[in-house]
Amino acid sequence: MHSATPRSKSPAVGALEQGERIATRGWPIPRLRRRSWSRTRRRVFAVFLGPSLAVLILVTILPLMFLVATSLTPLDISNPASLRWSGPTNYVELTRDGQFWNSVWVQAQLSFWTVSLQLGG
Repeated sequence: MHSATPRSKSPAVGALEQGERIATRGWPIPRLRRRSWSRTRRRVFAVFLGPSLAVLILVTILPLMFLVATSLTPLDISNPASLRWSGPTNYVELTRDGQFWNSVWVQAQLSFWTVSLQLGG
């Protein structure tokens, strides 16, 4: 006895195709909630991003904050107790220094010629 409709591999689907009833207590059959793919992707993204952000903060941002803080003090390495607030006086002195402006000029030339040769070649 073969039926005219093709049978499915799943017995529940095959039973429905044959018009038979499935014994269940409630209809529709409750589905198990599956995690959405986007939620899983966000979790994986956070797991991979967390350690890299921690390393980035430890290696770059904290030293940068230390450098900015110490640039506003007259830091003397031989005397760590000399750490006191001086404000932007170090930067004001820098604008009056000829050696500083010479080094800025040399760096600007170096950057210009390096980029020009890289783009031109």
